[in-house]
Amino acid sequence: MKSLNFNRRIGLFIFKFLVIATVVFTLFLGLSQLKKKGDKIPFLKSFNYEILFLIDNIEGIGIVAGLLAFILNLPEQQKKSHYEAWQVINSGQSQRGSGGRIQALEDLVRDGVSLDGVVVSDAYLKGIKLSGAILHFANLEASRLDKSDLDDTKLIKANLKKAYLYKANLSGANLTKANLTEANLTEAKFNSAILNNANLSYAKLNATDLSNANLICALLINADLNGATLDGADLDGAMFWDKESGREAQNITAVLIKQAKNWQKAIYSPEFREKLGLPSEAEQKHT
Repeated sequence: MKSLNFNRRIGLFIFKFLVIATVVFTLFLGLSQLKKKGDKIPFLKSFNYEILFLIDNIEGIGIVAGLLAFILNLPEQQKKSHYEAWQVINSGQSQRGSGGRIQALEDLVRDGVSLDGVVVSDAYLKGIKLSGAILHFANLEASRLDKSDLDDTKLIKANLKKAYLYKANLSGANLTKANLTEANLTEAKFNSAILNNANLSYAKLNATDLSNANLICALLINADLNGATLDGADLDGAMFWDKESGREAQNITAVLIKQAKNWQKAIYSPEFREKLGLPSEAEQKHT
């Protein structure tokens, strides 16, 4: 599907060019008549050379004038297209489908517009391309974002609760304090992503790539890490076990955990600490 912004700009350009061309053509006819009468009217003889110059160059002048008008008006056109894109996004909040929001969001990101605080919850956004987008505090709860390109996005404190991110690319994304509870992150890429203080409780992390990710103080209570990769991830203060509820991350193994760095500083159940060869919390306090 062609960009709506692109179509609008081309339409405005054609309209303005036609207006300018009409004016230029009318001026050309007028000057031609003056040229014919130049020798007969004494007053016009002294202007004959200037008239000839204008007639010979009128087409080039018209084209340049048209292009200048188009370029000078680009900021206004862009402002209008951004306003219309936001209208599409906001009017589609009650829709479960895309409602044109994929194109609108991609257009805004392509133009460098911040999407801070945008609300696109429970939306169909499969395959959306928002690499490098600024989405702090965005509400994407329960949205379908499978196979989307979200690498290097800024999603600080974003709400991705129950979002469907199967095979999504979030490499290098900043998800500090983001809410990813109950999200489906199966086969998603979070390599080198920043997830410190993020809430991943009850999330599906099956075959998820978390290599070199920052998981400092992240919550992973009852998260399913079956087949996940933690190679080089930082687990300092990460919580895999909640003492009050007794709930613990699922499908974690000593081999998986020891792929990471600072794994000794994460929070585990007494039973799993024993499997890791770590002293109990009581013993650790006395050392």
